[in-house]
Amino acid sequence: LVSHSNPQADRLESFRLSVASSNRLYLVPDGERQIVLKVYAESRKALPNWFDKLLPQSDESAARRRSSSDRCRHERQAIEHWKRCGRAVPAVLSDKFAAEFVSDHTLALEWIASPSLQSLLLNEVLDDAQRMRYVERTLSEMADRHRLAITKNDPMLAHLDANTGNVLIAHDCVYRIDFESVRERGEVVELLACEVVKLCRWIARDWNPDRISVIADRLVACYSTIPQVLQTAVSLTADRPFSW
Repeated sequence: LVSHSNPQADRLESFRLSVASSNRLYLVPDGERQIVLKVYAESRKALPNWFDKLLPQSDESAARRRSSSDRCRHERQAIEHWKRCGRAVPAVLSDKFAAEFVSDHTLALEWIASPSLQSLLLNEVLDDAQRMRYVERTLSEMADRHRLAITKNDPMLAHLDANTGNVLIAHDCVYRIDFESVRERGEVVELLACEVVKLCRWIARDWNPDRISVIADRLVACYSTIPQVLQTAVSLTADRPFSW
């Protein structure tokens, strides 16, 4: 899968998904189901030196340094951990068909045939009331998970790559995808607050920046039992317009 002369890679090329990612994604049919093969890039574009000086501990900086096998292993561990905690994530597949493709830099995942929150917010056919319902479901899921993370003191339940493209809205639940960035240690409330800030800014950008006050009102309602997350989010962003 990582060699241009590999016949298996040639066979898969027609199934490649066109997405903005440094990794390669393939949607491969297997009878009545489809599976996603995620092939992690061997190397990622180096960050400029000034980036590390400004944000030496950033998740993006750390992710860039890790090898493809490390990122694959981290994502597998995170997904399996979220599954054990009862959260909605695609299953990691290891059956006979999937095992044909899996390696230390390739992950086989369940295909979730649901639209992303981003696609719904950008859908001009939907009205603001419909968009708000999808946003409310997303914020409610996040707050419920954050309550569990605080109870368990579990930093791995923070979704560090929080953006609207990584939220899938299914009929009965809200899925999260993309777990290359993982923190096994750290201040739990601060990690959760970072997720809140990142996701809400993506929601406002994709929907309408003028809706930020409406989003904030719903956020406050969802986090009424864990206000420390929002308090930390404010302290992280107040007077720091370029932090995110």
